[in-house]
Amino acid sequence: MPSTACGAQLGVRIVGVVVLSVSDDVAEIKRLWTEPEVRGRGVGSALLDAALHDAAALGVAQVRLSVWDWRGGPMRLYESRGFERVPSWDDRERLVCMVRPV
Repeated sequence: MPSTACGAQLGVRIVGVVVLSVSDDVAEIKRLWTEPEVRGRGVGSALLDAALHDAAALGVAQVRLSVWDWRGGPMRLYESRGFERVPSWDDRERLVCMVRPV
């Protein structure tokens, strides 16, 4: 299963990372993380956009992800990029599953 990773750097420090995993015709954002000090400054948005670009370049039809329901900031970011909530593929309580076409 191919995957891609992209990091965001501030000086010599890594302050964010996104990991995209691909299987068949679907890509899954496995991790999107930023240091608390850079949140709200566009780092997460840039990383998400990079992952979506990679998914398109890999020729997949759909990108999916999951996020805890108490993570309001990330959920708003995903929704702003066209992700929609779908029935869960994981039975963990409070985990929200989302998808969007590429």
